[in-house]
This record gives sequence, structure tokens and C-alpha cells, in this order.
Amino acid sequence: IRALDINTVDLSGLLDEPGQPEHAGQLETSLLLFLAPELVRREHLEDAPIETKQTADSLGGSEPTPPPGSPGVVGRPSLATAEKGRRVYEYLVEYLGSRLYGDGEPKGGG
Repeated sequence: IRALDINTVDLSGLLDEPGQPEHAGQLETSLLLFLAPELVRREHLEDAPIETKQTADSLGGSEPTPPPGSPGVVGRPSLATAEKGRRVYEYLVEYLGSRLYGDGEPKGGG
């Protein structure tokens, strides 16, 4: 049995603001816009980026915690697109497949 931590995959070449903490931000919203667009309520998307001084306090675990009073978001879902979601999805499938079934590096992406 092999385990892969998807949070360690470098997706910086596929995002507008790579390396920023997020929860329901650009990355996750882009994936949903590609995989299940009917689940995304665009009228409720609201950006809530974390300021640098807040980052350490908000990253208690591996996933950032939205600050009190926020819309439940950390990051910028307004930057999300279905096309970004497609590129991220295809890169992840190739990357994870190469790690599970081969020794090669994925061809595109981060």
C-alpha cells in the first residue's frame, strides 16, 4: 500500500497566486467548476485572503482555518475557472499516476 499526500504536490504553475493558504479558494473552487459546476453557487463567492500576520495563527493544522466572521473561505475563489480546474485535475491524475505506477515526472504543470 502506498499513500500520497496531495497537499505536497506543487501546483504553483497552474494558479494565479501560488503558495497562498486557502480553503474553498482558487484551487478547490476551480476543481469544482470543472468537475461539478452545478455545485458552485457563484453568487455566493467571496474572497477572504489571509494577511501575512494572520497566516501563522490560521495554520494550526495542515489546512487553514477561516477567521471568525469570514464567509468560510481562505483565499480568492474569484480567481477560479473551470479551465484552471481542468488543468489542475489533469496534472494531478498524471502526477499521482506517475508516482503510483511509474518513476517518471509528469509532463506539464507546476
